[in-house]
Amino acid sequence: MIRASIAPVALGLVLVSAVVSATPQSPQATFKSSIELIHVDATVVDKDGVAVRGLTLKDFALFDRKKPQTIATFTEESHERAVVPATSVLAELPPTVPVGVASNTAVQADRLVMMVIDDLHIWKGRTDQAKKIARDAVTQLGGQASMAVVFTSGEGSTQVTADRAILLKAVETLKGRQSIRRPHQATDTQHAAALDPEDDMAKALDTVAKSQQTNLQDFEDNMRWLQTLDDVAKMLRAEDQRRKAFVMISEGMAKSINGIFDSEQTPCEMSGAPCYHDNTLRKMMESLRRSNVTTYSIDPRGKIKPEDMMIESFPPPSCAACVQGDPGSAGVSTSRADLNEDSQFRWDNPIRQAQDGLTTLSEASGGFAVTDTDDFTAGLGRIIEDIDHYYVLGFYPADPMGNKYRPLDVTVPGHPDWTVHYRHGYTPGTEDVPKPNADPLVELARGVMPKSDLPLRLTAIPLIGKGKNADVMVALEVTAPTGLMKDADAKLRDDIAYSVLVVDDQKSKVATRTGRTASVALSARNPSAAMPDSVSYQIPLLIELKPGRYQLRASATSKRLGKGGSVYFDVTVPDFANTALQLSGITLGYGDGAHVAVGRPEVSAAQQLPSRQFGVRDAVPQATPPKDAARLPFEPSLDRVFNTTDALNAYFEVARRDPSTTVRMTITIADKNNRTLMAIDRAVGPGERGDVTLRVPLGPLTTGAYRLRAVASDGHQSAVTETGFAIR
Repeated sequence: MIRASIAPVALGLVLVSAVVSATPQSPQATFKSSIELIHVDATVVDKDGVAVRGLTLKDFALFDRKKPQTIATFTEESHERAVVPATSVLAELPPTVPVGVASNTAVQADRLVMMVIDDLHIWKGRTDQAKKIARDAVTQLGGQASMAVVFTSGEGSTQVTADRAILLKAVETLKGRQSIRRPHQATDTQHAAALDPEDDMAKALDTVAKSQQTNLQDFEDNMRWLQTLDDVAKMLRAEDQRRKAFVMISEGMAKSINGIFDSEQTPCEMSGAPCYHDNTLRKMMESLRRSNVTTYSIDPRGKIKPEDMMIESFPPPSCAACVQGDPGSAGVSTSRADLNEDSQFRWDNPIRQAQDGLTTLSEASGGFAVTDTDDFTAGLGRIIEDIDHYYVLGFYPADPMGNKYRPLDVTVPGHPDWTVHYRHGYTPGTEDVPKPNADPLVELARGVMPKSDLPLRLTAIPLIGKGKNADVMVALEVTAPTGLMKDADAKLRDDIAYSVLVVDDQKSKVATRTGRTASVALSARNPSAAMPDSVSYQIPLLIELKPGRYQLRASATSKRLGKGGSVYFDVTVPDFANTALQLSGITLGYGDGAHVAVGRPEVSAAQQLPSRQFGVRDAVPQATPPKDAARLPFEPSLDRVFNTTDALNAYFEVARRDPSTTVRMTITIADKNNRTLMAIDRAVGPGERGDVTLRVPLGPLTTGAYRLRAVASDGHQSAVTETGFAIR
């Protein structure tokens, strides 16, 4: 058992005790069962394509298997981007500037967007175009929603995060993996090219191998694309967020998919032929609809004119041997009916098949596709409008049993000329939803999105550790209403259980878990002063981690409030031990001391860290401090918006492989346009351990967003670290 020390609070509260112990046996969670309420997200646009707002329940009609249904629940959801909290001033910074704090009550926690980049079906010559579309989507959507980047190739994908820097870094790894401009064929029956009877056995086998490899590669790419959509949709099934969307960048495949999603059997299935594509498409759409995921597709080809059809369809499906030639070369007809835009057989045109397929797939899940246009800005704007403003209709099926597909229809009877986007069907039942974990803390942290019933904030700063591992200093902040915590003696009390799951980003599995309980008691410094409406307190801990990328998933439950929450933070742990020169992340704190109560285990006198000179640690402590002991010269703050009357403390560490070198640093404060306003020079000499501490008065700065950056050099290597903050 460890008793925490006392730390002051700016609001006049002081943490008088916080007893921390090992995690006890967790109580079992209980859940009620009920008839399944089916939610349908719907958006409405008028005949000019303009979004219609302000509709009421009476304006809609909903049909299940063509039978009218009673709309039991109805809401209009609207996320006005002009109405944003004061902390949005941080959004003025470039998205690549880290802020270093995650919150489960930020605007990003309300909506979930999975950017699916179908790199398997993007022509390599359109890589830059696809990157630009993806960058614009992250820049415009990432500040308003939690996002993930998912590549259908499986390489470079990210966890769901609110950190746009992580998303943009992933986007920069994009490379189109389709070597030819022709859309992938959706061929279920694989066969070899015709053989020349004059060829010897070796040449014949080589021809067979090459033909099968090409056909099978297209088949495999198609299956991986659809399976990725299926897998991600299933992953979102247990999420309770109202708005879940895929923004997919893809060139699609050459296959007509009309009627596949809304019938018991497809023409392929009725023919008795192999139907791998049809079956996989239907399975994927069922997952999208079960999870209530809306899909928006963007085709990076842009506008395809009739005269460009041959270029975009080269080599034609019947001319696989022409791969090495040019469009219009011998053996390539420029008058094929299936490539003629004027032909009535549009469905035989591989380009139009791909475009129409993206449209059909998107509309079946309630979204739409941006195809055959070069105006990607307008297309993305329509997608954002659709994600931001929508209606949620809920109904109880008359017959909730069964597991077969049921078609849905949603209309606005008074305006037949308006278009309603919604998922066109559903499958009842929730058998695929994972059973809840017996440990409530694990259950809170295992979803794709954090839970916000208990407001939490989280930060983590990797610092130099011993050997190959880094010391990752973690601070979890809990906010609770004072009225529910107040006892008869005017003290605020609660029992908190908290846990941190460390998820290895590369292996996508939990690497370690830290869990404890804390009994919190807070009292006012001035008993006559009015209590604030809410109080925040901070729980620090230290985790040792190997170099790598991780997502920290912190969860906490409040016994007094009867609520729990979770918050996720992405952190990259540098290889301090094996890098010539490396800077840690920057920790920020208030110059006048902590502004929230901090529960910290006591440290005996023999284990106290030695005093620190400005910028340099005197010596290494002789005794090893406990894992929860202070590593920082001040209490870190999770605030990133300050007043001009505040002064900031900033701290970072310098790691170098050669301790005999001198490292010179320039620490600057720049505005959102990267204009330097302040500059401070520092140096770490031979044999000194580089702990750099700065005090920065904010009085000279005006309202706005700023970046605090440190650049270090030893004459051969350089390193940079930075963080963002704002002044209200």
